[in-house]
Amino acid sequence: MSLLKSISVIVVLSICLPQGKPQEQVFAFTGAFDMAFSDPFGNFYMVSADQLSKTDSTGRVLFSFSDPGRGNISCLDASDPFRVLVYYRSFNTVLFLDRTLSPITEPVQLDELGIFSPAGLCRSSQGGIWIIDQSTGSLIQLGRNLDHQVNIRLEGFDFIFQGGCIPMAEWKERLYVCRPEKDVIQFDLFGTMLKSIPVKAHAISTLEYNLAFSGSQSLYRYSDYPWALDEIPVSLPAWDQLIISKNHALLQDRSGWRLFKLKIF
Repeated sequence: MSLLKSISVIVVLSICLPQGKPQEQVFAFTGAFDMAFSDPFGNFYMVSADQLSKTDSTGRVLFSFSDPGRGNISCLDASDPFRVLVYYRSFNTVLFLDRTLSPITEPVQLDELGIFSPAGLCRSSQGGIWIIDQSTGSLIQLGRNLDHQVNIRLEGFDFIFQGGCIPMAEWKERLYVCRPEKDVIQFDLFGTMLKSIPVKAHAISTLEYNLAFSGSQSLYRYSDYPWALDEIPVSLPAWDQLIISKNHALLQDRSGWRLFKLKIF
């Protein structure tokens, strides 16, 4: 084969093959954790039963919190790191924590508000809570004063969840809700369904100025204005869970939880 033909083959292969860059591992956690979450500032929140630890992008523990009397933590939303939402399914209770993981409100008893079986929860930019109520098949928004701002019956929505909660996030005046093994539904802040995003996502997080949807061995970057959905090839070990924040990825596999610095730009 001539030199020119060899070069042509190499160029074609370089264009056609995925160009995922090797990722740099920066930390390996030694503890056993059930779940993990992230905020937009490069911090990660590690959950083990009733224990919550906030770490930076090097794995250093910044703050810790525990309230054993409420049972195990079921899910968490740290998209606003100054108002972290923590949900305890055993007592159907929501607690808000500040950036140091100190409580900033009295616990919210959802039973007292007529909400008995949340399938998913996340914080609202208005100071309240978005909830998918499994018992009524409704999307509910509680305001800052815990009054019902939105209460809409969702038709044909799959409320099945395993272990934790359906991933949800409010981002740039839109609400995103994962339908397990189906898609991500986008709502406006009045509870009107706007679109279906064709991604089977297990987690919603942030990647610089975009949303990140992570699924089974797939990572997507999403932008609403302008609309864009791109699958990102990344050279990471096969994962059970993948959480993104800024330019870092937190990955769970058989060896435990490991933190990587992403190189995708």
